[in-house]
Amino acid sequence: MECTLNLADGCNLQCTYCYEGNEKRNSVLSEEVMREAIDFMVENNPKEEKIHLSLLGGEPLLNKKVLLRLFDYIDDKYREIKQRFEFEMTTNGILLDDRIMEIVRNNNFKLYVSIDGDRETHNLNRSSGNKRNYYDTILRNLQKLIEQKVQFGVRMTVTCNNVHIFHQNVLYFYEMGVKRVHAAYDDFGAWTRETLNLLDEQMELLDEYYLNSVANTQDRLFNLHDLKLTTFFASRKPLFCSAGSIGHFTVNSSGDIFPCGYVLNDMKWNIGNFQEGIDRTKLISCIKASVKPSNKCNDCDIAFTCSGRKCGFQNYRLTGSLNIPSDITCKLERILYKHNYQVIKKMYERKIPRLMRYFEIAEANQIKIGKTMESIIREAAAAKS
Repeated sequence: MECTLNLADGCNLQCTYCYEGNEKRNSVLSEEVMREAIDFMVENNPKEEKIHLSLLGGEPLLNKKVLLRLFDYIDDKYREIKQRFEFEMTTNGILLDDRIMEIVRNNNFKLYVSIDGDRETHNLNRSSGNKRNYYDTILRNLQKLIEQKVQFGVRMTVTCNNVHIFHQNVLYFYEMGVKRVHAAYDDFGAWTRETLNLLDEQMELLDEYYLNSVANTQDRLFNLHDLKLTTFFASRKPLFCSAGSIGHFTVNSSGDIFPCGYVLNDMKWNIGNFQEGIDRTKLISCIKASVKPSNKCNDCDIAFTCSGRKCGFQNYRLTGSLNIPSDITCKLERILYKHNYQVIKKMYERKIPRLMRYFEIAEANQIKIGKTMESIIREAAAAKS
């Protein structure tokens, strides 16, 4: 089961690329709604299944009081099944403190800090409403996380105006001591041929760095390559996520249920609450009204790995249709596919354990290797001969 709790609608930054916009509500999730959410998840969760709880905003740490009470509530009421809970939070890092770091260390918790790079890069898109520069505060908190050996990752947004220093900023984090770097292309940006070419060039540099300085390590991760490995390896049809089901939903600060954060507080997509449950009839009706006839992805050779064939609600925000990705998404994913293919081929040629362990898993579980991976194997064999 996956649930996202929107702890606070407001934010202490005004990022230019925020898909929620900068005219946010200032409401916060109450302790009562938090308890209702936890109870609802436990009551509707199949026995023994993990409960993955994402804590988001706005900026979730603007509601630190309820965040702390959430862990107390689970300890008090659900101690015997506490091990089933998995937590995840993305914060801009300004309000991180020792108590939050302690919670991250002591629970099954994935922490991500949204930060795009060095000071120059940060100031391009991540200003505060009060004109105060928080970069030094964020940097101190990052360094404290590293010093205290707290498990965390950074989340970078790659935009048209910072793509030219993408490679530089990834290295900036690794050299600082960050182990897990997650980068996301800004699908909502006004990408041009020039900026797409810059992205291609930056990815070439990052491919080489990944192969030489990440892929052979035990503890480093770069999501743009590492989280694509399984999509290349296994043979499976592309599927959209299950957003809106009883096992995958998002909750706003008022306790209303939505299928996904991309449509949070869009009342068209309000599909229930904790008293009445999820209105599946309304969900299906909304989905049907938001799907258009299209052959755009049917014959696409990279549909198996493309975000446009997985994240329907991102598509909806960009095109108004759940099943039609934007042209920008297609172009960005095409660039990423090219570099994934090149990197995975070199990993196979070098027999890098990070990739080769998937062959062991496939053999042990009788999993059929996908056509793209078979193509990589053939090309590597031909090059060797």
